Amino acid sequence: MNQLPFNPALSAGIYAEAIAELAALDLAPGTKGLLPQNCPIPFGEVGGKGWNLFRNDVSFPVAALRLSAIERNSRTMQSYLGANGISLAPHGKTSMAPQLFARQIADGAWGITISSVAHLAVCLHFGFRRLIIANQVIGTAEIDYVAGVLARTPDLELFILVDSVAGAERLARCRSSGNLPQCLLEIGYAGGRTGCRSVEAALATVAAIRKAGLPLRGVAGFEGLLSDVALVDEFLDRICSIAVQCDALKAFADPGEILLSAGGSAYYDRLAQRLQTSALAGRTRLVARSGCYLTHDSGTYETAFAAVRQRDQALPADGFEPALLVFAQVLSRPEPEKAIISLGRRDVGTDGGMPVPLLHFRPGRDDGPLPLGADMRLTGINDQHGHLSLQTHTDLAVGDIIGFGISHPCTTFDKWKVLLAVDDDWTVIDAIKTFF
Repeated sequence: MNQLPFNPALSAGIYAEAIAELAALDLAPGTKGLLPQNCPIPFGEVGGKGWNLFRNDVSFPVAALRLSAIERNSRTMQSYLGANGISLAPHGKTSMAPQLFARQIADGAWGITISSVAHLAVCLHFGFRRLIIANQVIGTAEIDYVAGVLARTPDLELFILVDSVAGAERLARCRSSGNLPQCLLEIGYAGGRTGCRSVEAALATVAAIRKAGLPLRGVAGFEGLLSDVALVDEFLDRICSIAVQCDALKAFADPGEILLSAGGSAYYDRLAQRLQTSALAGRTRLVARSGCYLTHDSGTYETAFAAVRQRDQALPADGFEPALLVFAQVLSRPEPEKAIISLGRRDVGTDGGMPVPLLHFRPGRDDGPLPLGADMRLTGINDQHGHLSLQTHTDLAVGDIIGFGISHPCTTFDKWKVLLAVDDDWTVIDAIKTFF
């Protein structure tokens, strides 16, 4: 079943057991992207049916992942970060697809980043054992769950971000677990998300972590909402500076390397430039938590990549390409300059911009999808419909299929329980399950 390679070290253990369990799961009629008459079908059999996106084998809309693009994107990121001494712990919240996590680990990722104890439960079920919760864990019941899994999973390396005295005091409930959570001091900035806003707040949090009897393993932050490179550099320098102060106070747990970590989906080149200059260089592991690189996109990260490449020509111009596309049918052409398509807010996210029409296929005429020009664009979406603006002369008919590139893949993945992995001929070679 599992066409997407996973870590051989996991293949004989929990991961293989979880995949076998997943393979036996029946996909019921109504699974989006699958024809009802082809269901129920065991999840593990989807990739062996020889279905093709353009041979009446699937139901529209359908979300597809191009395997060759995933391979290219993964190779590019690992190569670039590795050459710059950066480890990768990709953010799993992008896809919440353990099959893709396993691909990332197999390609050299150091660990997986997650956002919640629900994500933790998924990762544990599939056998992942080095995880960063890049968020505050505050709820008493959630902390008790963390303590429990640490106590019964001695090989689990779990890093949790802490940004306040209150957060450290709450996490102290894990002291009895034996296998303790590894704390990362989170640094923030005014107007941003979580993270200590001042040196004083950071050092007070460090003192609280130590008082709680928990190991401090490093310093982390998220720079992704900053729009100016100078501000990003300043923020990363602050992470390094506070790490140096923590080291001077002998606050880091010993022995063990010191982690310095940032988000990195748009500024991974700056991580290489700024974190490497830390006075702690040689004693640290630098960790990027980029998540969207694996699928790339046709908007937010396409623009970010162009900016990164402007700053660093070492990145190949063709290093990343969109791997995630959503295909929809033309339902109606009610006006000369408008078509209505079978794609809406239940199928794609638009927080990073409207999906971009990239490919056009006409059943009975075309052998495969053809690239589109710039004469049509999506101007709005409803729950189940999209409004496509086009020229009067545009050759677009009811029943045609349009392939859309998306922006910010995080908010499209969560619209799908199952995505179809396809080869370059658009033949389905696997099914990918999400766990949102």
